[in-house]
Amino acid sequence: MKTAYLFLVVCTFSNSISQILGNVESGSFFETDADLRRIHRNLLQTEEGNEADETVNDESVEIKTTEEPPREEGKWDLFTPGEDLLGPERFYRKDKTTSFLMEVKDGVKIIKNDGSLELKEASSITGSYINAVMSEYEVAIDWKGNAQINMRFNKTGTDFTMTGIELTHASCTKCELKVKTSYGYKVNAAIGLAWACDFPGTFEVKETGTGIKGVEFPNIKLQVFFNDAKLRKFGPLWYCGELMPIGLWVGILVTLFFALICYWGFSMLANIQTMDRFDDPKGKQIYVPQTN
Repeated sequence: MKTAYLFLVVCTFSNSISQILGNVESGSFFETDADLRRIHRNLLQTEEGNEADETVNDESVEIKTTEEPPREEGKWDLFTPGEDLLGPERFYRKDKTTSFLMEVKDGVKIIKNDGSLELKEASSITGSYINAVMSEYEVAIDWKGNAQINMRFNKTGTDFTMTGIELTHASCTKCELKVKTSYGYKVNAAIGLAWACDFPGTFEVKETGTGIKGVEFPNIKLQVFFNDAKLRKFGPLWYCGELMPIGLWVGILVTLFFALICYWGFSMLANIQTMDRFDDPKGKQIYVPQTN
């Protein structure tokens, strides 16, 4: 029985071997492997195509990326030396040794009791030294038929200051204005810097009964006493306001006073001396008399 079963297994195995060899001779055995190779080749071609597309896209991005074009020379200049600016927003005057440059928003305004007058383009702007020893310089902006404003500046070794301002109008001839605005600002800046103020307030008229309250320079930028041939715009801005406002001073003083009190209290605590004498068990005991 066992011999018959073994003979059957051997026959089956030999038939299988012969079928395999026949398939090898006919080439049908490798059909499945060929299909796998074809699929693998297609996948490789797809990957290579994607890589080529990515390379093309990268190159197109690099081609589209361009540097910012250089700025045109003189495009950002506010003025040209030798050519006066007469407003209504920019005023420029160049003399032999001194330049005056001012910029305001929407023009200079004369504040009246019954409204305001916005001054348009001026007819002329002049400048001259009225005291060369004291380095006092005066600029006159003339709106013929409307008004004229004269501003005086004094130059020291490190800064410049507006020392006077006058207004000439139909109802006010050479009216002296306060050099401090209604907000308490004064035109003062270091040489080489431009005084700037977004809301400077009004340069009020000293006299009363003229019908005019004062003059406003909205969003003003002002620089004087510079003679740099290469300079075509304002220097660094020096904004209005106190360098150390009163609130900051109060905060500093209160902090110092509180720190002084704390230092005095901690020093007193450090100087407290504790009792260092106690009973000695080997010596004479401390006797405290008691009375009824």
